[in-house]
Amino acid sequence: DVPLSGQSTCGHPGHVSEVTWKFLRTGDAGDVYEITRKYPSDTATANTETKEVTYAGGQQMLWQDDFQKITLRPKPTQPDPSKP
Repeated sequence: DVPLSGQSTCGHPGHVSEVTWKFLRTGDAGDVYEITRKYPSDTATANTETKEVTYAGGQQMLWQDDFQKITLRPKPTQPDPSKP
């Protein structure tokens, strides 16, 4: 049960990223998302960059700089409460 869109904010003052994403479609190579990063979102000089990304599993780097590394990765599995 994955939502079709979402948003996350992360970082430290002066280096905050606001990341939004939207599922577009499933293609031959994987699921296609539109992902937008506004950085640094807590300043008047924020830049916005949008990418269309095909995700087929594993860990995939989206943005990396001196302050942050933003990646796509599989959702962690939850432990099965019925197993000790």
